[in-house]
Amino acid sequence: MKQDLSVPVIAIDGVAGAGKGTVAKIIGKELGFTVLDSGALYRCVAYLALKLGRPYSLGDLSILARRMLVRFPGERVTLNYIDVTEQIRAHEVDLLVPHVASIPEVRSAVRDAQISLRLPPGLVPEGRDMGYIFDTPHRFYLDAEPEERAKRRMRQNAERRVFVEFSEVLEAIIERDKLDSERTHSPLRRHPSATLIDTTKFNEVEVASFILTHYRHDSLLSAR
Repeated sequence: MKQDLSVPVIAIDGVAGAGKGTVAKIIGKELGFTVLDSGALYRCVAYLALKLGRPYSLGDLSILARRMLVRFPGERVTLNYIDVTEQIRAHEVDLLVPHVASIPEVRSAVRDAQISLRLPPGLVPEGRDMGYIFDTPHRFYLDAEPEERAKRRMRQNAERRVFVEFSEVLEAIIERDKLDSERTHSPLRRHPSATLIDTTKFNEVEVASFILTHYRHDSLLSAR
């Protein structure tokens, strides 16, 4: 699927729990751009797989990925017109997502869905491979220490009234980093042109402000 290169894109990639989602929302609101939660697409596939309640094949998952309809109204996520914002953040979905995301057929289906959302006035896609999937000069890669990311995930879980032991959350994050980095297809990696930002000691507003400053500066230079 071809991309409309006239539509600006600020691609935000990085590890789980580095603040990608919140940063993307701040930037999207500031610029009036659509925010694409790419991870939610894979979470929806994992959620549907769990709902099958039986062993699933690669064919099952690729069909689910091709046929599902995901939208992002406001800060919610709907799957086939049903709000699943909370359901796709369940711990069991967390555990299955990296396995689902490693399947080439699923990634191909999700990639097409992602590119189709590159529409005016602009897009802020956040998640794995965004720096590689989208052709843009505005690429950023967020990282943070695993312990800090686990603390953030614990706070998010508490807000949703989901209670999981810290050690289990930390183990899941470390395992996901390992799986994402070592998978054969589209492993977790920083695009050579992406600006690396360590968010361990910075909050999301500070990171978003940094990215917006870079974006506006680069856009001003390219307009000359």
